[in-house]
Amino acid sequence: MYGLELAKSPPYDKVRDMETYLSLGSNLGGRMSNLRSALIALSTGGVRIKKVSPVVESPALLLRGADPTWNTPFLNLVVLADTS
Repeated sequence: MYGLELAKSPPYDKVRDMETYLSLGSNLGGRMSNLRSALIALSTGGVRIKKVSPVVESPALLLRGADPTWNTPFLNLVVLADTS
């Protein structure tokens, strides 16, 4: 329908590292602690973190009629990592 084809995966012994950007955000509980925990989980899970951006606070974007208790600002960051 869209002219898409499934790419063949290389053999597992030929898989290369891939540079990846990940966006992380938290607006619940200890927001900064949640971000730290996520970074630790990534690094102990085999993701090699190369750089972490500064943390930026942004407002929550809510749908009309959303629960007003959800209106808590997010802390966000971007991670540059290598994965395989």
